[in-house]
Formats: sequence, C-alpha cells, structure tokens
Amino acid sequence: TSGPMTAGGGGLAGAARRGHTDGVPEDGELVGRGAFKVDREKAAEKLSRYRLADPAEFALAFVRSAVLSGAEFMAWGDYGGRVDVEWDGRRLSKGFVDDPLGPLLGTRAEPAEAFLTAGLMGAAQAGAADISLRTALGRKASAHLDWRSASDWSSSTGDLPPTRTTEVRFTLGRRARAAAFAAVRRACRFSGLEIWIEAYPIAKASGLIDAGS
Repeated sequence: TSGPMTAGGGGLAGAARRGHTDGVPEDGELVGRGAFKVDREKAAEKLSRYRLADPAEFALAFVRSAVLSGAEFMAWGDYGGRVDVEWDGRRLSKGFVDDPLGPLLGTRAEPAEAFLTAGLMGAAQAGAADISLRTALGRKASAHLDWRSASDWSSSTGDLPPTRTTEVRFTLGRRARAAAFAAVRRACRFSGLEIWIEAYPIAKASGLIDAGS
C-alpha cells in the first residue's frame, strides 16, 4: 500500500511508528535515556486534535494494520450506512484492549496496533459514529472496544462470542464512505493483501470505477 497513512514517517501513523506524536514529549517528564513519562491526559487531548490532510485516508491505517498483523484477506462492507471492516492475521493483545493508546504513546512497540488506533482516531475525525471493534482473545474469548475519541473509549472482555478475525464497525455518511473506499482502491490496487470492497476483489472493483459503472 502507499500514501501518507501507510508509506513512511508522515501523518499520525508515521508518528505512531516512532512511538510518540509530535509535541507529546514536551508534556512529559524525562525519566531515563530515550524514555518519557507522558502526561496521558494531555497526550490524549493532542491526539484528539490531530487531523489528516485527507480525512478519507483513515481507511489506509486499517489496511496497514492488517498487513502488519500478517493478514491474508480484508473485507469492507457497506450496509446502508454502516461499514464493516474485517481481516484475519495475528490476534490483538489484551494489552491493546486495555490501553489502545499505548502503541501511540510508546508504552508498547506493536506497529499493527499503532496503525489500528490511528485508524480508529481517523475514522472518528472523518465523522464516523458508533465505532466499535471486536477481536479474539485466545480461542474461547473475545474483546469488545467502543471508541468515541482518544480520550473517550471503553472496553470489555470475557464471555463474548468468539471470533477469528479483527472486526471494526462504524456508521459514516455516503460521501465519506465513498471517499474512504476510493482511497483504499487507489492505494492498494496492487497490494499483496487480498482486499474485497462490497463483494468485489479490489482490482475488479477498481475496474468498475474506471469504467464509470
């Protein structure tokens, strides 16, 4: 994949890969060589204010998370305004469910989780509502995360229906949905990850768009 959210050091996801966001260390206390004790409340506020140049590119952060988790397939579905995104690959850690900001604040070095948090944040900033995530924890349990912003989220684990994939759901306006799907088609048309959008493999879906269908 390519683009500011996925390719390099730019954007929120690029900052996530470095283990912090611009401006966060200035709010922290140096506690050792190369480490900062971050004021989490201030950091969450800064993260909540971050904006992508193209709001639709939040979708690419989910793709990057899937790739980094070793996923082989990813599916995007549009159900009358509700978007379902699902991919396989390695399961998320319980640490992520307990603290989804951790990968951005440098408390855990897991790039796939950092990009997932970036995707959740970007989706909210693009206008998505009712954002939720479900993921497997081991073979018999799942975890559920409700995301509203970097400073407002909740999670639960335990006797939830088990799943073998990571699933993100949210509602989004028609134009924003179309822009997000288009961003994935443009950036990932030749990706090694098998991506489906609205029941079409991405190459075929891109062909439909190119043909004006």
